[in-house]
Amino acid sequence: SPDSISIGFIDRRGEFVIPPRFQGVGTFGEGLCMAIEAGMGGYIDRSGEWVITPRFAWSGAFREGLAPASLDGRGVGYIDRGGDWVAQPVYRYGGEFGQGLAAVVLEGRTGYIDQGGQLVIPCRYDEGTAFSEGLAAVRLNGRVSYIDKRGDRRIPPRFTAGTTFLLGVALVSEEDRILAIDRTGAILWQIAP
Repeated sequence: SPDSISIGFIDRRGEFVIPPRFQGVGTFGEGLCMAIEAGMGGYIDRSGEWVITPRFAWSGAFREGLAPASLDGRGVGYIDRGGDWVAQPVYRYGGEFGQGLAAVVLEGRTGYIDQGGQLVIPCRYDEGTAFSEGLAAVRLNGRVSYIDKRGDRRIPPRFTAGTTFLLGVALVSEEDRILAIDRTGAILWQIAP
């Protein structure tokens, strides 16, 4: 049964470097990995030692020194590498940090906090991606646009879906077409149909 499964870590030769003793694990981020023991999540280092003892109902990967976490599975906040709260668990959702900001959901709307836990882009969007290459895709009233780290719109809301930028390109949907755009919103090429 899934309750009897134990998870550990192996090296490239298939040898256990951390014996199987966890109910679940995440991925290592910044040298720490979320691991579940007795139904609660905490963080281990690469030797398998607890750095942050298990106490979370849910937690994510460390990025830029912070990780989203929840004590009760309902309110999400952000902890530092010592397990201390930087942003209190008041959000319904908390994404991973990217370029100094993380998407959070409060009262059904998405905004962005900085690494000090301050809301710097108000929660006014229906959805939002992580920042990449200085921009984030945000959805409002069924249309996706791209904003910068100040919350200013850089690409107008004309898409039905959009990804984060990678190497200067994002994929978007515009009606029945899938397009590749650059950071100005110019169409680079049409992928389909």
